[in-house]
Amino acid sequence: MHIRFVLVRPRNPVNIGSAARAMANFGFSDLAVVSPYKPTWQEAVSAVGAERLLRQAKAFKTVEEAAGDCQLVLATTTARWRAAQQPLIATTELSRFLAGAEKSVSTIAVLFGSEKTGFPRKILERSNYLVTIPTAPACPSMNLAQAVAICCYELSKLSRDRLPIEGKIDEQIGFKQRQELIAQALSMFGQVGYMDHLPTNQKTKRLWNFFNQWGIDKRHAAL
Repeated sequence: MHIRFVLVRPRNPVNIGSAARAMANFGFSDLAVVSPYKPTWQEAVSAVGAERLLRQAKAFKTVEEAAGDCQLVLATTTARWRAAQQPLIATTELSRFLAGAEKSVSTIAVLFGSEKTGFPRKILERSNYLVTIPTAPACPSMNLAQAVAICCYELSKLSRDRLPIEGKIDEQIGFKQRQELIAQALSMFGQVGYMDHLPTNQKTKRLWNFFNQWGIDKRHAAL
């Protein structure tokens, strides 16, 4: 199971460097950065021992580009966004949860929002699951690099605490392919007048929710 860490609009190069160092500490190497603020994020001086990882990190303009080939998208949140339809997973349960998806999912993106603004609602709505770190209610928001470190630690358990998986499960489609199927569905709905009582953004939101819940595999997507 390949895991990509995606930092969305990070503001502080020191946080980016520290996040890269935490990834290296726990054996992860795939870092993507979406629309980072200047100064140049690859010059972060806090990536001690992870300089190569930081140099190889890729920058993207959008989350869709950064996570397009990933079959499962997890967005970290403080859980203050209460209207979410997706299941909420605590980091302490994360490795056990993902172990159950091991045969159907080979690529995962874990998203971390901006230190100042977090995520736009659209990103949360289009993620498969929301992940939260059990923090004190009086101070729920964590430093970006610290949140990455905790998630790295919990996810590293996947390679240490393997759980037996029974039965055959088909491989899930990726984020980009879900996006393409939703666009096709919206086009067909428009032709037949289905859900015309809803604005486009509401139809899109419902389809993302349905597709994420259904867990469409590659075999069905090809039909």
